[in-house]
Amino acid sequence: MSFVRQARKSSMKGLSKPLKSEDDEDHEPHSAHQHGNRRRGSVSTPVLENNEDGNEDNPDVDRAMNELSKFEESSFASFDEKHREFQNVLDMVCNASMDAIVMITSKGIVCTVNNPALVLFGYKRWEMVGKNVTLIIPSPFAEKHDFYLQRYMKTRMKRIIGEKRDDVVSVRATGELMPMILKVVEIIDSSGSNCFLATVRNISAAKELQKIQTLMSNIVPKEIREPLDAGESCAAVERFGTVAIFELSGFDRWMNEITPQDVVSALNSLFNYFDSQCKELGIEPYKSDAQFYTVYCPQSGGTFDDSIRVMELVTRCLEKIKQLTASNTKDSHFPHLDLRVGVCTGKFTIGALSSFEKLNVYLYGVTLSTASTLVQNTTEKMPLLVSEGVFNSTNFRFRYEENNPIAVRLEDKNLVKAYNFLGPKSTKKV
Repeated sequence: MSFVRQARKSSMKGLSKPLKSEDDEDHEPHSAHQHGNRRRGSVSTPVLENNEDGNEDNPDVDRAMNELSKFEESSFASFDEKHREFQNVLDMVCNASMDAIVMITSKGIVCTVNNPALVLFGYKRWEMVGKNVTLIIPSPFAEKHDFYLQRYMKTRMKRIIGEKRDDVVSVRATGELMPMILKVVEIIDSSGSNCFLATVRNISAAKELQKIQTLMSNIVPKEIREPLDAGESCAAVERFGTVAIFELSGFDRWMNEITPQDVVSALNSLFNYFDSQCKELGIEPYKSDAQFYTVYCPQSGGTFDDSIRVMELVTRCLEKIKQLTASNTKDSHFPHLDLRVGVCTGKFTIGALSSFEKLNVYLYGVTLSTASTLVQNTTEKMPLLVSEGVFNSTNFRFRYEENNPIAVRLEDKNLVKAYNFLGPKSTKKV
């Protein structure tokens, strides 16, 4: 409207020649504002001629000013209408989405954020809008984000835009890191500026579930995992094979000498080694509970391969404990630990009960209780006792004190023979 006001204030007395039409090749715009308006639309400006009597109420001037005034007002109204329409659509999309949405400018400044995003990141709206998006980006990516934006605006080479990424981590207001799925799209806002709209989905629960499922796949035997995966609430199978129970002797004394963190770290390291050996030998780890570690290996094909594999595992684990205790450095967490093992062959049952809240896995039977009794009868000089069945199926491969069997009384008062393990006859691995 500034051009119109100035034109109305101008006196037409000094005009010595008519203003030229838009069709004239030598015509130049009267002002930058008028020239800018022509880009929005075309207007035909009447030819203005000098009124010889100098009357300011020249009808041609008034008509031209009215035309320009109407065009100017309609152009700005059209612009405002488009801006409102764009903003309304954006607000509808953001408010309708269950996912968190954050929109930033090409400078990385947050300009729009919906309610799910505020809840997800733990901020108030005023704490995010107008701030750099690095507010929710952890280090070291936060320090590089502005550079990434500048590089994209300069090269237009897309690296993350338009792609769905599930390997991204953000940071909440509390400082907590949060894994998420991120998808970024580029949009042009109503003013023609580049903006980037990011859709964010928290996958912390999904990651935790995946971790639990991975853990359960290691704990729950394959024989009962498959029925449970098929939707059964309980499953049980009876198997014939070999069971071994490991006990860390001296655990209570050791636990009181180091910090709880060191206890957990040391046990995790040790049992991870046991797990890796089980995987290599094809043995199922059943349960690790403080100082106890239990495994089983079903018999396959009517051979004694299960007993041989379990005894190979026992040999490796005993050697590992010797190495750890022999180091006896100030950083060693195993100065007083001994490994005691009971191994028995026979029938056992694997069962599982699944509910909405948890999954319980059980290994039970005479074979398991016998292995437990054998562990209780071990000593420092006899750290590994095996049942007669294990002795008969593995004595060609391992050395035992076969001329001096030990009588062990079970829970049912029956006596069974047990043999003290001396070591392998060869170093050949299964």
